[in-house]
Amino acid sequence: TAQAYISDISTEENRAQALGTISAAFGTGFIFGPAFGGLLAEVSLTAPFIGAAIITSGSVLLTIFMLKESLPPEERAKKSGAKRPSSAWHFLRTPTILLIFSITFMSTLAFSALQSTFALYAERVIFPEAVNAARVARNVGLILMVIGVFTVITQAGLIRPLVKNHGERNVVLIGQASLMFAFLALALASQVWSVVFIAPLIAFGNGVTQPSMQSLITRFGSRQEQGQLLGLYQSARSFALIIGPIFAGFIFQTISPRAPYAIAVPLIGIAFILGVFLKRHEIPTQTQHQVR
Repeated sequence: TAQAYISDISTEENRAQALGTISAAFGTGFIFGPAFGGLLAEVSLTAPFIGAAIITSGSVLLTIFMLKESLPPEERAKKSGAKRPSSAWHFLRTPTILLIFSITFMSTLAFSALQSTFALYAERVIFPEAVNAARVARNVGLILMVIGVFTVITQAGLIRPLVKNHGERNVVLIGQASLMFAFLALALASQVWSVVFIAPLIAFGNGVTQPSMQSLITRFGSRQEQGQLLGLYQSARSFALIIGPIFAGFIFQTISPRAPYAIAVPLIGIAFILGVFLKRHEIPTQTQHQVR
């Protein structure tokens, strides 16, 4: 929904930057959230969940009372009289869109290994001698804070010049290459200092990939269809986030704590290869999708 809102209020030229900005806002939460949660964990293991509930309630209230409709009344009237948007099946039959969704699915599947197992990985590999769970939670929170800081820097300051100079598709390839190297290094890491150096690569790779992919996908529909396209994009990510943690947790338990990150490398490699094929496909401009 947030991405669809941004798509409504941005143009094709600045959409990647706008999507990067909203992602940077999420990243800002990723900076303070883990650190705040780590500190609350020293109070009790339930305190982070209580704090999250309070903050979420505040977000709901701000949305209800302060967030304005993304389209003015005349645009909403225009949308209500427009031709019915294409079906999801129509979009999924488009080879380039299917390729973008496949890249999204593979890279998110790999990234979900980090999201779902990193705390356990840190406990067993990086901080095996930590005296208690609260200490591990605090250290994990600080590492995730580092990732958050560099994600915000990337999405707020780097995404615009990168896309302007290289285009979204090349930026996606750069991001995937960064993630491949980062996950390979993470699979081999054994010291906390190495993880701290790996964290910026993870932040950069994921930080430039997602806004670029979102910007690309919005070009395949009219303004009335962009929300639907972004919804399908998020569905591909959500599906990966459903099965990814299950798969990552299973191989973490049955093979080794490093296995999820080792397996993430070829998954991102597949996404990279698909990204190379994407460069051969024509990406429409927004003017080709004016409401008929």
